Amino acid sequence: MSGICKLGEVAICAWLAGVIDGEGSVFLTRGRGRSPILCLNIGMTHKETIDHIKKITGVGSIYPRPAGAHRKALYMWQTSENEAASVLYCCLPYLITKREQAKLALEFREAKKLFHAGGGRPRPAHSLAQLEELKKQMSKLNGRGIGLDRVSV
Repeated sequence: MSGICKLGEVAICAWLAGVIDGEGSVFLTRGRGRSPILCLNIGMTHKETIDHIKKITGVGSIYPRPAGAHRKALYMWQTSENEAASVLYCCLPYLITKREQAKLALEFREAKKLFHAGGGRPRPAHSLAQLEELKKQMSKLNGRGIGLDRVSV
């Protein structure tokens, strides 16, 4: 990943971590192949901030949602898989609110590398089960009203 790691400045990583803590989402969802994928997104109404995030990270896409009758336009920066993991890795020391999700996301990426290792050889069933378990843990962490003290990671 060129942008954020090339810059490598503490202030930029800490600023981005604060934005992720406040406005970001770290989650695992189903990909086209039905195996879970890591996603990271940040949504806000201030387009210039979203554009800046894309510029400093050098990754991701921006998706606009038009304004409605009772809402402002929203801009969503989104990245996934290795790019998302790279951003989370750089921000991890500065994350507070999303720290556990980021740690679990990085664990998920490592497990997924092992799952896909070996090219065309059959993948062990326990590897897929491990990915599914990590997805369940992420869902619990992201659940509303669930305290971190009740989730085993």
